[in-house]
Amino acid sequence: MNSVVYLSLLLLACTASAFQLSRSPIYFQPKVCGRPAERRFAAASSDDTPDFSNFNPFDYKVNRSNSAINYSATQISLRKTRMQELTNELLNCANDSSQMQEILNSYQDFLLEPLDDDDAVLDPDSIYTADMSRAERYQAYRGSMEERVRSARNPTVRTVLEAMKDFVLSFE
Repeated sequence: MNSVVYLSLLLLACTASAFQLSRSPIYFQPKVCGRPAERRFAAASSDDTPDFSNFNPFDYKVNRSNSAINYSATQISLRKTRMQELTNELLNCANDSSQMQEILNSYQDFLLEPLDDDDAVLDPDSIYTADMSRAERYQAYRGSMEERVRSARNPTVRTVLEAMKDFVLSFE
């Protein structure tokens, strides 16, 4: 059940039960945040009951402009997440070239997919476009990786990027 609908129904049930309890023969005074509920509803007389005739919790419309959450910013790229996983594994064994080669071999299909598969799903911020040929994609990859290697300040990161670049470009 949608959480907004659930909360609406819960609010409706609590409000109705609070008014019924205050009219019951056995008087019960519910407390809200440590103080009696009557103080909270002091403006309403005992004859005033809320009008829920137009209330329909199933007719809820989301107003995205007033939403506190930016839903577009919460989208996670699975490719970026997996690339981060690969990079972390390579960084952990940057001193062992045979282990790095083993990791790169296990991720071979993942690394080559956007380069070799013309129908690969590309992220919006990808360096590739759908109309690029295989050769153009490898050229874009080479340029991007050379720039990343040049700008890397950490020697371990530079080693990992060079190993990844050399591995991928060996399939060109």
